[in-house]
Amino acid sequence: MPELKLTKTVEIVARSFSRAENEVRKIIAETRPDADEEEITLVLQGELAKYLKIASDIRHIENAFVQDCSRAFPTGNLKALQTAASGLIAEVSWQNRSTESRTGGDFGIVLARPVVTRGFDALRIETGNRRGLLIQAKKRHTDGQWGRLTRNQERLFQTFRSHGALLLYRFADARTLTAFQWNVCRSRQLSTVKNWMLEDAFPKGMSSSELITDLGRGTVGTDDPCIVGTNIAPANQRTLMIRIHWRGDQPPKSQVLVNLSPIQRHEQLHMRAH
Repeated sequence: MPELKLTKTVEIVARSFSRAENEVRKIIAETRPDADEEEITLVLQGELAKYLKIASDIRHIENAFVQDCSRAFPTGNLKALQTAASGLIAEVSWQNRSTESRTGGDFGIVLARPVVTRGFDALRIETGNRRGLLIQAKKRHTDGQWGRLTRNQERLFQTFRSHGALLLYRFADARTLTAFQWNVCRSRQLSTVKNWMLEDAFPKGMSSSELITDLGRGTVGTDDPCIVGTNIAPANQRTLMIRIHWRGDQPPKSQVLVNLSPIQRHEQLHMRAH
């Protein structure tokens, strides 16, 4: 059965991430000039938690999920879809321990979301899908110099790059943190990345919104459960865990019946017969 793309649902999360980033930059300017990478990331988690809660409380997550499902059943029973979406929220948590020595990253970012597939007259909903990236956060100081890769990060770069990305915190001056930039490392060589840092010559990367959108689409990162569980989000790894799930971890039944109109049912039967 074909999987539905949760485009609108992920879009709400991506928009919340962008709003959180903008708030982080204000906080740095007002109260925490020249903050280091770890401090910026911690502030980001707190602001992201706030904006995801707002989006969840005003039911933007629920409504976006209904829109995504309605594309598969445009003449289906809207009430059935609304019932299935009831209680869907997005949350973020920060698991605050580091295993940089083993993974070569500063922290993991994981998007956990439902998987929705379309049947003849029903949706099948499964939980537990996780897709992640391992992140190395680097800061450009006010003198124009970037933080370097550690010796350990250089040693582990070959295994890091397939599911890793650089998060660039660029300071124009002590109080001006510019927009975050994400550079996916897939297919990049260690020598190339080191030259980027040395010469401040990074190519145009992704915005935060673009990164979360592509993570939701499955075009960046990995959903290999072994890599996610071992390298990106093991029990003792710093992980920014974004979860789209049902409140109280109470998802609807795995099969959600969506009544079809007579015309649509006839079309479906005709397709199945051929």
